[in-house]
Amino acid sequence: MKHSVLTMVALLALLAVPLGCTPQNTPSVTTTTTSESTTTTTLESSPSHETTTTVKSVSTAKSTTTVTTAADKTTASSTVTKPQTTTTKTTAATSTSATTNKKTTTATTTTTTKTVASEILSPSQSTSSSRRTVSTKSRTTTTTPTTVYDPNNPFAISYPITPSMSIEDSSKRIHNNVKPTKKLDSDVVQITDFDPEYAFAHHPGGFEYFKGKFYAAFSRGYTGEDMPGQQAVLCTSEDFYHWSEPQVIVPATQGAYGETCVGPGPMYVAGGKLFYTYGVSDYSKEYFDANGNFNPRAKGTRTDTMYRIYTEDGVTWSKPQRISSIGMNYYLRKNLTGRWMSCYGSWLHRSDAEIPDGVTWNYYVMPTEMRNNSQKRNGGTLHESSWYQSLDGVVHLMIRSDKGYLWNAESYDNGESFTEFYPTNFSSKNTQFNFYNLPDGRPIAVGSPASSTSVWDMWPLNLYVSNDGYNFDTAYILRDERYTMRQTGYSKGGEYAYMKFLVHDGYFYVFYSKMKEVMEVTRVKISDLKS
Repeated sequence: MKHSVLTMVALLALLAVPLGCTPQNTPSVTTTTTSESTTTTTLESSPSHETTTTVKSVSTAKSTTTVTTAADKTTASSTVTKPQTTTTKTTAATSTSATTNKKTTTATTTTTTKTVASEILSPSQSTSSSRRTVSTKSRTTTTTPTTVYDPNNPFAISYPITPSMSIEDSSKRIHNNVKPTKKLDSDVVQITDFDPEYAFAHHPGGFEYFKGKFYAAFSRGYTGEDMPGQQAVLCTSEDFYHWSEPQVIVPATQGAYGETCVGPGPMYVAGGKLFYTYGVSDYSKEYFDANGNFNPRAKGTRTDTMYRIYTEDGVTWSKPQRISSIGMNYYLRKNLTGRWMSCYGSWLHRSDAEIPDGVTWNYYVMPTEMRNNSQKRNGGTLHESSWYQSLDGVVHLMIRSDKGYLWNAESYDNGESFTEFYPTNFSSKNTQFNFYNLPDGRPIAVGSPASSTSVWDMWPLNLYVSNDGYNFDTAYILRDERYTMRQTGYSKGGEYAYMKFLVHDGYFYVFYSKMKEVMEVTRVKISDLKS
């Protein structure tokens, strides 16, 4: 009996090991709980709009960097008066008689089968959305990124991506600290000549190839930028070298107190159609004096409404469809995973539809606290952005700053949320630097680096190529010719500005304005863009 009891005790001791009674090394888990706050965010695109977005944000630790570089300042005439002349001009089946000293227009529009875009729908509804956004502004980890871009399979990127360093350190890696040593061989064509009747030409809305023609969309106005009477126009070419006269796609019409202002949004090709988006702005009475003269520096309100039209044959355009009241969205194109993206300031549109309709957009809107933190860190202004993807799959939102360098926010979930903005080492002349991904995935940037001359210099126009999306260490001069402004006007200047891109038939096309007076396009062979 005693022997049996000892045997049972020994068996129980042996069973204790597989049952987990022996202590083992186990990883410790730390759980951090943060509080959620609901913020109603008003978008910065316009002082008056109908869309509000409710954003829930989860805050994380803050880190601060102070940049003390002196900012450039811009001055311009505050009051613009059109001389008292009466003109009659007929363009694209639209006849307009204007008394231009008051910037008011009584327009009679004749619609033909070639254009019905002059019909403007009145805003009748508002939209709202609710988005959850997670701040990752100071995430630090040693984990290797979960994906690497494969040029042979560009849509193989998987999300979410785990960042390998903090957003502050990652932003510092982005640079263009190299001077160009070569001017690219190129073809250059001036699409429009200076027109004293419309002395302002700017806002390249897009440059596309569709049904055997090139299409260049932009805005033109009487004397200055974003003023009553500005209209959206289009030029076309079959051979790149010879261009049509500007065709008025969307004319200015009579608003509540003066003419409306029309500005082009992105133009894009999808589903066998060419789409043209534009915004219509109407100014409040505070902008006009007793004689109807417009003062762009007055303190009033502006109502912005977005529309879209399209053509299937390049000749007949659809009736306009109201798509958003948020404001202008820039540069709509697909990213490396096939998702449509467009950005403006600190927010980003995205759509996984074959044809983005502009109505069912998904929006990322940076929460007010994150936006304010970025702005305080900058100590100046952050506005007008452009996006691209680095070859690790991260989406970068590069935003214009008045401190001499672009600032960067990053998305690790394909544009669904972003970090705060932090300064990069990418030199920029307080202007809109535009970014793009070439067909092989390489990121590219076009714009003017910072210099000690006037903010309006915006010269030369350089092109930078990167092999990873952080080191833009191959630089070329794209254009360095000088242009002399023919007529001054409100907010006019800038040698080369607001570039839009197109890749077609082995060429990379760059479309831009010069001194906001004439439109020009340059093309280079993609095979010449070595890196």
